[in-house]
Amino acid sequence: MKNFVIFFLIFSFFSNLYAQKVLTIEDLYNNIIKTKHNIKILDDYLNVDNKNYKIEKAYSSNLNGLYSQNNYNFSIVIRQLLNTNQVLSPKQTSKLLEEEEKFIQEDLNEALFYHSSILYFKILTLQKSLNIAKSRKNLILEVHKLISKREKLGISIEKDLDKLENELTGVNLDMLRYQEEINLKINELKTILKIEEEITLRDYAFDEEFFKIDEKLVSSYLLTNTSFNKFSNFLAKNFIDNSTQLEILIELIKAKEEIVSKKITNQSSLLKSSTSFDSSKKEYKPWEDNEFEKIVNEKLSLYKDAKVTIKSEQNKAELQNLIFTSNNTKTKILKNIRLTLEKVLSYYKTIQYTNISNQNATNNYYKIRALYENGTTNIQAVLNAQNSMLIALINKYSANYDYLLYIITTFYDSKNIELLIDKKKKEIFVSNLKATF
Repeated sequence: MKNFVIFFLIFSFFSNLYAQKVLTIEDLYNNIIKTKHNIKILDDYLNVDNKNYKIEKAYSSNLNGLYSQNNYNFSIVIRQLLNTNQVLSPKQTSKLLEEEEKFIQEDLNEALFYHSSILYFKILTLQKSLNIAKSRKNLILEVHKLISKREKLGISIEKDLDKLENELTGVNLDMLRYQEEINLKINELKTILKIEEEITLRDYAFDEEFFKIDEKLVSSYLLTNTSFNKFSNFLAKNFIDNSTQLEILIELIKAKEEIVSKKITNQSSLLKSSTSFDSSKKEYKPWEDNEFEKIVNEKLSLYKDAKVTIKSEQNKAELQNLIFTSNNTKTKILKNIRLTLEKVLSYYKTIQYTNISNQNATNNYYKIRALYENGTTNIQAVLNAQNSMLIALINKYSANYDYLLYIITTFYDSKNIELLIDKKKKEIFVSNLKATF
């Protein structure tokens, strides 16, 4: 009976383990794109199926996509411009409105995927923090075992014991806090994805093939100023060429330019036909009726055209505003892409640094611990070295996940998010990229 109970417990453990769905970034994307969601952006919240998720401003402040209240507001302005415009034909307006609506729905889905990706890597970071906290607990218990050796050397151990007890209390609280945060964020992710089963997340290293371009790290395209500029310009051009909002602005600019050009031509002709005004004053005496009649006939068209002239000036101002908005939007697109790529490069360098830092901190810890065991240093020095080692480790993992998240940001913010899962589109992208380089 005892053997049966043991077997049942082992079987239940592994059954639960394998019953959990292992979620990948690809699963994340496919789920969100294929699942119907009602998505809006309200007051810096992503409203998904009537549930609010706070937009992460640390990631949204320099984006081109709709995962930003400002960008979402701009899309509303573009629609209002289309709905109220009097320069495009109804058919053209309807076509552009349809394209804009399709663009917004696609981008809102991608914004939800981006939000879920942020959540995904936050969970992975928290899980690493939890594992490191568990490691820290084991390290504290290992140091606790060394105390008896110090006692044999005649060293007082009471303060050391108190210190270790306080450290254990703190690390136990940290573990509880990390687990609570993980559970909350896992549940949030499951709610977004409409998943009821238990899930675990696939871990990713910074050099995963999934995140590479043409078998190269994205950071490899950023290591020199020349390659950085070529890559950022390439991505910006892709976004600009495929932006429905810019297409709308360009069509409005063309129509406005045509109207303004016609008004200038008409006014020029009108002024030429009225050049006899000055001579008429010399030809006729002020009190003659026919003089008044001639002047009125010649100049009435100008008086009637006063409103048209005002409208013409308004058209010119609107044209300048449209041109400014278009140029400013293009500049902003490139600027945001460059800022994102700077983050990619920065975290890549941080990963290289933390690998060295982590190794040095680990070597230092074991040296300090040996000194403590021999009675030549104190408990605080051991704990400080221990904390330095673990901080270097969490920094390494954090940099790794930030690097991967900003690669997703790069794809999202240049309208290339499908490259993560569509191999054919990735091949076309790589081919065009090679032509650039």
